[in-house]
Amino acid sequence: MHFINRVFGIIKIDNNIFKEIDKDGSAILQAFLVALLTATVNALIAKKYYFSTANFDIPIVILIIFWIFLNWYVLSYLINIIGLNIFSNGKSKSKSKNLLRLIGYSYSPELIKFLIIFYPKFIQVISLGTFIWVVACQVLAVKLTFNLKGLWKSLAIIVLSYILQILLVAFLLLAILSFST
Repeated sequence: MHFINRVFGIIKIDNNIFKEIDKDGSAILQAFLVALLTATVNALIAKKYYFSTANFDIPIVILIIFWIFLNWYVLSYLINIIGLNIFSNGKSKSKSKNLLRLIGYSYSPELIKFLIIFYPKFIQVISLGTFIWVVACQVLAVKLTFNLKGLWKSLAIIVLSYILQILLVAFLLLAILSFST
């Protein structure tokens, strides 16, 4: 029940729940579970609506789940690097474990995507809404983790992390394409 209360607390963007998770070193397994659940929801939706004509059922779902886990891990470490090196308040101690917990939990609003199964016409609205919601959760997580005074620096860290992550993915895809030809 504690886990479910935390998930709903994150969805409600309850600052006290964020603080509780930040201080609970054992919450990494729960963050992993949130990431797994959201990865599964996203993979099933992607399989149904984007890869519905694919002849391979399980591999695409596994690939998407792996991708989302990789995203969670890489994003957490990019946020840590950017937060420490660009926006630090003089504290140079790594916050990677805290960020793994909080960023993992910040994906909780993605669980709402299960509504797409019942309302497929709203796939874009629900997806955009949950993405914005996740970013809002991540902004609060970063603010808390790095003890920042305002939300603007937290938002800047998130935006820079996403941009860097997109560039890394583009570079990786270009490298893969160049080796395959």
